[in-house]
Amino acid sequence: MGITDAWLEEATEFSADDFTQVDLRVRDPLALGQQIILSFNPVSKANWCYLWFFDENPDLTDFRSEVKVIKTNYMHNRFLPQQYIDALLRMKNTNPVYYTIYALGEFGSLDKLVYNNW
Repeated sequence: MGITDAWLEEATEFSADDFTQVDLRVRDPLALGQQIILSFNPVSKANWCYLWFFDENPDLTDFRSEVKVIKTNYMHNRFLPQQYIDALLRMKNTNPVYYTIYALGEFGSLDKLVYNNW
C-alpha cells in the first residue's frame, strides 16, 4: 500500500523541491483519489506557492487544471475568540502588512522595504 494523501502545513516554509518530492511519493496504484493539501498564510509574491498557484503563468496551465484553491480568512472561522479577532483588526492601523496577510488572507511582503507603496 502506498501513500495517498499528504498535508503540508505552513507550505510557504517548504521549498518547491520539497513539494516536488512529496508529489513524487503520493501514489498508490489501487487508490481512486490522491491529494496533497497545502495550507499557509500568503506571505510573499516571491514565494513559490504564489508563483505556482496564483501568478499568471501560462506554462502552469496544465498543472493548475488539477488544483483547487480555497481561500479563507478570519471571517470564515466562527470559532475564533473575539480577543483574537480584535488583535487582527487592530493590525489594520498598527501593521497594515500583517493585516493584509493574516486578517485578509492576501499576499503581501514581510521584507523590510524602503518604499512599501511603490
